[in-house]
Amino acid sequence: MPLYKYKTFEEAEEDLWKHNQDAHYFKNVIEFWNFVYALNRIIYPKGIFKFKTIEDAHKQREKVEFEHAMNKKR
Repeated sequence: MPLYKYKTFEEAEEDLWKHNQDAHYFKNVIEFWNFVYALNRIIYPKGIFKFKTIEDAHKQREKVEFEHAMNKKR
């Protein structure tokens, strides 16, 4: 891995976001998310749910994700 010198923090920060978005990059992104999914697959309840507010929907999602995290065998 090459070593780079920067004069300012902003210059270093900009370099973090520069990358070549070619076919190889997108293949790596897909492989990464497939790996994440394989490691931590959350099974959401099936069906259609009706909520009064978006906050209620978010609370339900957080509840499912929290229960998944608490039941995860380590």
